[in-house]
Amino acid sequence: MENNKISFTYKNNPVIENYWEYCVMKEIPFIEISPIDENYVSISYDLLTCLQNEKLEGDLLNEISIIYKSYFKFFNLPMNRFKLIGNSIALLISVKKEHHEKIALQLYEFLINFLRENKVSIVN
Repeated sequence: MENNKISFTYKNNPVIENYWEYCVMKEIPFIEISPIDENYVSISYDLLTCLQNEKLEGDLLNEISIIYKSYFKFFNLPMNRFKLIGNSIALLISVKKEHHEKIALQLYEFLINFLRENKVSIVN
């Protein structure tokens, strides 16, 4: 993770009220964690201000789908908990609560690297 960068926030977090504006200004992914129940949380991201290329959008969605399906298989999670909603610009996934911070941080790094590799400008 880049030094002193905010990689994600929690829904209704009063400490980070302007996280969306920060992400828009820096042209970085907006990632938010929301509780589902005592065992699962949702992780959503929004790249609306970062990604405006239809081919790249399809490539990104395909890569994330493969990674997410692998996560469910690897941890042998019940498929009735599998949730992949949206598209490559705005996507929501459900994950085990105990895994959410590591997944959110890794998702942020993955998205930043994807944007850089595809020469999408990122303001630092």
